[in-house]
Amino acid sequence: MFLVPIPPVIVPDPVVTERTTYYTIEGAREPDWVREMNDKGPIDSTGNYWGYSHDSMSWSYSTDQVGDRCVLKDPKITLGVNIILPEWKPPAGASPKVIEKWRNLAEAMTRHEGEHANNARDAANETVALMRAHPSDASCKKLSAYLREKGAEIARRKNDANVELDARTRHGALEGVTLSW
Repeated sequence: MFLVPIPPVIVPDPVVTERTTYYTIEGAREPDWVREMNDKGPIDSTGNYWGYSHDSMSWSYSTDQVGDRCVLKDPKITLGVNIILPEWKPPAGASPKVIEKWRNLAEAMTRHEGEHANNARDAANETVALMRAHPSDASCKKLSAYLREKGAEIARRKNDANVELDARTRHGALEGVTLSW
């Protein structure tokens, strides 16, 4: 009996597509901004937000029985991240103080939503690491079951990290996503 050599499994880095889209705010002062962001901001099943990050990760592979081992074949991980933020163009005569408030708010929203995007990138990279660390198993059924289980754990941790981030920062309010006048 001889052993069949297992071919190396190349798991590529995730293909990440990120985009930021904007909705227009036209108010001249802070109360106007709040009203418009509340009216125009993104909505999901949990509420209405001034800024929002949405991610979608998919991963796929096939398997191949090589001797007494099942190995990954053609693994792929893709991640799409969409950040939605308000955009305000100061009207003529806007005071420097109001412009500075907007700049600070916009920077804080961008940072906060970027933290959510980082959680998604981390999950994609963790999925790559999972597949690189476990490219084969005794059977294709065992390999797929293991990857599905561990992949679901990665997704849960990412979701938990996003919930924790919003709870810890009060959806960014403690990081500057807030207005007062």
